[in-house]
Amino acid sequence: MKESNAALLEIEKSYDSRHKYDVNASSSNTTTHNLYSLPFKYKEATDEALVSLYVNNQDEEAFNQIVERYKDIIMGFSMKLIRNMQDAEEIRQDIFLILITKLHTYKGNSKFSTWLYRVTLNTCYKYLNDTKKRKNKEVNLNEALFNQATSCPQWNTKPDEIVEYQERMKVIDCAVNQLTQINREIFSLKDINGFSNAEVGKLTGLSLSAVKSRVLRTRLTLKDKISDYFTAKYG
Repeated sequence: MKESNAALLEIEKSYDSRHKYDVNASSSNTTTHNLYSLPFKYKEATDEALVSLYVNNQDEEAFNQIVERYKDIIMGFSMKLIRNMQDAEEIRQDIFLILITKLHTYKGNSKFSTWLYRVTLNTCYKYLNDTKKRKNKEVNLNEALFNQATSCPQWNTKPDEIVEYQERMKVIDCAVNQLTQINREIFSLKDINGFSNAEVGKLTGLSLSAVKSRVLRTRLTLKDKISDYFTAKYG
């Protein structure tokens, strides 16, 4: 028991004073803000506390609790990007393996959930690239805003219509590429992959209001650039 107490105290040193807890104090002095109690309540611990326990003490129960909390969320995010149940499950298992070997790289500069969402997003993109299933989603032309402008010509389309279609694609591609990196990513997540504003916020670390503002500005910017092209071409 003494060794267990010492281990918990070492972990608590990495947190600020409001989380301090004297493991030798009586239960009557324990507040609802304590990170640790003996026996340790894994289900009530913060993500960051569980990460610390696993990284510093190789606490398997702490890791299992992280998996339990996020397994469905990871699956949901993966399905939105991959759109295949079997592939999404494979990605989820890959992410769990990444956590086993790379969890120590989480430095606490953001919420653990934000860090994990980024890991999930990057793993999905890598999977799409490695399996050559990515279909140029950064400039996907199925978005409703651009449906009319980018309707794909059929096999029997006249050559001049094909040239016109390719020209429209080039204009849209150029407009998207002129966006800042963060706005391109938000556009891809929101308008191409269908993530909600809240999900985009978790992935990018932005507040909900900031996401809404950037989505609106990005759409207006793209609309203006594309409108200029059609006004000049068709009057």
